Amino acid sequence: MVKLYFAMSIVDNFMGFDTVHIIWACHRRKEPVAPYNQLIVAYDILREKEKKTNERMIDRYFTENEIKELEEYLLTVYGWGLIAYEAEIPMKSEMHEAASDDSLSNNTVTGEGFLPLFYEPGCNLRVRVIGYYNFQLSQPTNCKCLSLIHRKFGEAFANLLFQKLKFPAPPTFREVVEEIYAEANLFVCKLSQEDMGMDGHIS
Repeated sequence: MVKLYFAMSIVDNFMGFDTVHIIWACHRRKEPVAPYNQLIVAYDILREKEKKTNERMIDRYFTENEIKELEEYLLTVYGWGLIAYEAEIPMKSEMHEAASDDSLSNNTVTGEGFLPLFYEPGCNLRVRVIGYYNFQLSQPTNCKCLSLIHRKFGEAFANLLFQKLKFPAPPTFREVVEEIYAEANLFVCKLSQEDMGMDGHIS
């Protein structure tokens, strides 16, 4: 059975932000690395739209040789490391539509963006590789402010805390949340369903 990998880099001081997570993906793979019915669970019984969705998702993963090439390229060109995780193959079928990566334009409002390596002069990777990043999950370099997403979680948490304790709420929670972070480096994050166990506790 072919092995496929999910890849990412954790980069400091990227476009003015610290600890930026860049998710790497193969962009528009020309041919699958193996027959799709070997890579995707129940592929043969999926409807055509579901097949396309799952094909698109599995095509984004890297083979072992592609990972080695990407690791060497990132280290040589950028000085970045690469973290690779082996994907579970065959992949469980997904029924929701895969996010499109047809448009590689950056969104200055949401802080999301793409880093297409295949546009770079001298890039000789065997597959087209793009990186995806989101500054909302990152911290500005040398800044005592929270990232936008953590500030929102912190404000929501503080609001609920005041309600539960039946304390009068301050006019705004932003200053309180920012002050706690600046003094104690504490912030609030929100767990996904995958982070929680069946009993509702962190797994």
